[in-house]
Amino acid sequence: MARGGGGDFDKDYTAVMTRLIGPDGHSGLLRDAAERAADEPTRAAADRAAGRARDWLAAHHKLRQLDDGGQYTEAVTAAVGSDPGATTSIFNELDGTLAGAITRNSDRFEADARSARRGLSGMDFGVVVLAGLMVIGAAAGIQRRIAEYR
Repeated sequence: MARGGGGDFDKDYTAVMTRLIGPDGHSGLLRDAAERAADEPTRAAADRAAGRARDWLAAHHKLRQLDDGGQYTEAVTAAVGSDPGATTSIFNELDGTLAGAITRNSDRFEADARSARRGLSGMDFGVVVLAGLMVIGAAAGIQRRIAEYR
């Protein structure tokens, strides 16, 4: 590298991206998320995120080529520039897509949990009543057995 090290970071980055989008760019954790999604908006968000992750990886490879080739200024621009193809721009879109999907599914989970809680309301009273009936039934049954021996 023309201006410093980054080999360890690059290896870690590549390993994480491989887990995220797979070695072929169309599998990995985001593909699993899309396939297991409970609804279409979540599936679409996972697919969009996978596409942006592929774009991010391609932009990263381009950036590495520029830096490795001694074109430091161009590499910096490719990393932090305002161009839609800059790694920062692509990452921000990826992050926004994932954050939106996480928020949407978190809200849905909370709504489902509230619904489940409402469905179970009164259950504590029902358990107390059933426990009382069980005690009364056990006492009545024991009373009959005791009466048999008199």
